[in-house]
Amino acid sequence: MPPSSSNLQLDALDAEARLRKRLIEFTEAQAYLRDPVLRNACRRVWLSDEGQGGLVSGIWVEPVLPSRLSGYSLADPAAEGVVAPWLVDQLNGSGAFPRNRQLFTHQEKAIRASAHGTAISNPGRIHGRQR
Repeated sequence: MPPSSSNLQLDALDAEARLRKRLIEFTEAQAYLRDPVLRNACRRVWLSDEGQGGLVSGIWVEPVLPSRLSGYSLADPAAEGVVAPWLVDQLNGSGAFPRNRQLFTHQEKAIRASAHGTAISNPGRIHGRQR
């Protein structure tokens, strides 16, 4: 059932199921097989998910709205005591997340929310133990 004009939210699971079905229908039409045994074997493979040897992997649905940069890098919350400096050093040194790369707005908000507004008093402690 198509969404009403007042509810334009995408049902990602329904979209994935419909897209998978259409891809299989398209493949069957393009690879018309007369032999019913071969046609059924192909259909079983096409209908299987990637965990069962299928040819169509899980379909990812991504938002089309771009993320906004926050104007802050990971070094900024570290300087404010929100993020442990040793963590920033580790992420930067490993190349996983450069210290001066800008955070997206949602990343900055998540970091600050996880800190619950409290500064890190002893970055050498993790869950009450010395690291």
